[in-house]
Amino acid sequence: DLSSSSAVTHTINTANTTIAGTLSIITDNLVNLTQAHTIGGTGTFLQNFGQVTGANLTLGPTLAFNITDGGHSGAATTTVQGTGSISGTALRLDGERIFRNEGTLTQTNANVDMNSRRSGAAEAGNGTVTNAAGGIWNSNATVTSSNFILASNQGAGDSGAGAVFTNQGTFNKQGAFITQVRTAFNNTGSIDVQAGQLQFDTVGALTHNGTLSVASGAVLDFSSSSSVTQTIGTAATTIAGTLSITGDNFVNFTQAHTIGGTGTFQQNFGQVTGANLTLGPALTFSITEGGHSGTATTTAQGTTAISGTGLRLDGGRIFRNE
Repeated sequence: DLSSSSAVTHTINTANTTIAGTLSIITDNLVNLTQAHTIGGTGTFLQNFGQVTGANLTLGPTLAFNITDGGHSGAATTTVQGTGSISGTALRLDGERIFRNEGTLTQTNANVDMNSRRSGAAEAGNGTVTNAAGGIWNSNATVTSSNFILASNQGAGDSGAGAVFTNQGTFNKQGAFITQVRTAFNNTGSIDVQAGQLQFDTVGALTHNGTLSVASGAVLDFSSSSSVTQTIGTAATTIAGTLSITGDNFVNFTQAHTIGGTGTFQQNFGQVTGANLTLGPALTFSITEGGHSGTATTTAQGTTAISGTGLRLDGGRIFRNE
């Protein structure tokens, strides 16, 4: 157990440690790795507080990783290859730290903050997260206001604006409540909204070039500000739940796109732009106030309801009801 005061730095000069028990950091001391280090074995790396700094840290495939409130910082990579959990308060990244998940990681009622730290002075530059190909990230929100993917503002020149969550593997939204994304989120893997709501909020911006599914009763919501564009680069999405636009962000389709399935496309605000959009015959389309623009066609093949303020068209947009 590393439980010294915040004035203390533990310095690790070796390349490997193998544990069958528990290696824990439970106070706000710093643990500095002077060279790339791998923790292996069948034990547990437990971080309740404190700051991991320095060189690359790899947590091996048979090791369990549990973090309740701790920081990783410095221009290096922390790689999780086994089973990990983020609960309690947060995983905090700073100073260009990359957090890379190659195993199965579950974020339960806790934040991933890509511009924050637990111990020591703020470093220039935000962190980033990569859920690697083959990695599974479960975002499990079981209470209100609990799961955020964000980047805090640490002051002048360190706003966290460059923070990015990259999903190359599988990102599962679980739990009955909301996970809010407030950073850039690049998806070339799979997003599966299984329950509750996955919400892109404030400055949360999705760039989507992978696969996307929304289960019955679940919601994918674009509610970011008017300065944000959600970019959809795929040809089709099939949903059983609800895809909603509830903020005045833009949703831009870079190629002709079909939303199919038995779910609902709900537009309360916002602007659909870009290429042709087809809303399939089994899909319900409901719009209370929203715009569609650009020299393309929006085609509604199923049941459509226009209520509230209305549907707004601009820039040569054709709205076609079939």
